[in-house]
Amino acid sequence: MERLHRQAASDTTLHAALVLIDQHAYQVRDLLALQWANFDFATGSALRPHAVTRLNDTALKAFAPPTPKSWRRPPPWHGV
Repeated sequence: MERLHRQAASDTTLHAALVLIDQHAYQVRDLLALQWANFDFATGSALRPHAVTRLNDTALKAFAPPTPKSWRRPPPWHGV
């Protein structure tokens, strides 16, 4: 499984799906039916067909948008 996670890490969609399958026991049919409205990032929960699941930190991180390093520092004109 660790090798599969490493291989999928470069594809954010595949990685997020793999995390939900591996760590939250999602079925493929449930993944295919997912919509952004199913997630509440404020509480870290995901609405599933028959339950609400608190996603672990790994799953929440997998769904976070990537942040380029250049976004982490202020732009050159900041404070001018």
